[in-house]
Amino acid sequence: MALSTVTSSDVQDLLNEVNAAGSELTNGHADAGPLPESGRLLAAAQKLTARLQNPVERVLEIVGQSHQNAVIRACSELGIFELVPQSGTVSLQELVDKTGADRQLLCEFRDGPSFPLSLPLRKLLTLRLIPLGEPLFPTKDRLMRTLTATGTFTEVEAETWCDLYQSSLKLPQYLQRTAYGTKPDPDGFRTPFQYGENTKLNIFEWLKTRPEQLKTFNLAMEAVSFRTLQSIEVYPFGTELGLNPSSSEDEVLLVDVGGGHGHKVAAMRAKFPDLKGRMIVQDLKETIDEIQDPKGFEPMVHDFFAPQPVKGARAYFFGRILHDWSDEDCHRILSNTISAMRPGHSRILLSETVLPDTGVPPLATLLDIHMMLIGGMERSRKQWDGLLAPMGLEIVKIWGEDVNIIEARLKE
Repeated sequence: MALSTVTSSDVQDLLNEVNAAGSELTNGHADAGPLPESGRLLAAAQKLTARLQNPVERVLEIVGQSHQNAVIRACSELGIFELVPQSGTVSLQELVDKTGADRQLLCEFRDGPSFPLSLPLRKLLTLRLIPLGEPLFPTKDRLMRTLTATGTFTEVEAETWCDLYQSSLKLPQYLQRTAYGTKPDPDGFRTPFQYGENTKLNIFEWLKTRPEQLKTFNLAMEAVSFRTLQSIEVYPFGTELGLNPSSSEDEVLLVDVGGGHGHKVAAMRAKFPDLKGRMIVQDLKETIDEIQDPKGFEPMVHDFFAPQPVKGARAYFFGRILHDWSDEDCHRILSNTISAMRPGHSRILLSETVLPDTGVPPLATLLDIHMMLIGGMERSRKQWDGLLAPMGLEIVKIWGEDVNIIEARLKE
């Protein structure tokens, strides 16, 4: 739709929707207090933006996203994000001096007020990754503090670039080779990742052969583990796992399967200090060996494609594990856990996204594509039921809204 066809009534209707969502968000909250997240307000604002934006410009933005990613990768390798200070400002000349990059490449001033920066820095400003404020960059805003203080952007961007960009670029070819999912790949590649990297290894096997990339991958997973950590607030571990007053310190309370370095379990211990029982964190040897000082849990080397050695635990926790795998592989993983469960006692807790049937958020859609590249997927409630029911599991409850915990038990 051309911009000229947008009418004042269109704009007014969308503004009314934005205002209504904003009023709903702020109603009852003190001016100085933090506001809760509002998916409704964000969605309304995005609808307004989409309606006002020239569609040709939007198409050009979409087709140019690969160029944006390449520029961001170069700036990330230069360390530009880390050079923006937590307080105060940094000049463009300081960035040149500290990065050692060519002045003309990095920050040559162009003629005219519209293009004061060269392409890399202009692009960062356009993407709103660095707050606008030439010739000085201001103090980091909320986004910049998140990107640099926690390592979120640096590690996740590096992991995605190194591990999945080739797969993404070759996705159209792979879909053609497989007749769009209706037949096997002629050379036996099971996923776009395998085709993109010309390997028969899955991404986790492949990463094991590249120690530096595996290290970056693990750091990236820790950087985005906040969603799994949020599940501690979603599920009432204190009441659900601490109901039995006769629990002993020797009983296995929880097994965190594929639990990395144990950050989730350590957070559980801190939040629920009165919970009795052992907590065990399982992962592959190279990950477990990196745990220096386990606090409140026992590290254990275990591959979840092998039978679960811990029998009769009260809960087996999977933090965003199954979305990495196909239904077939998920069945293999779950069957090893089911054989260790005690009927009427044990449960499986899956920290996973549960997609709505309609109106899937854009980020969830992107993550679904991300997972598809390596052979996994994000799933809806119907798909989770379809995955678990054939294994003799039934969903007891889905806890949370934005962050979900799926509680499943053996069918009686």
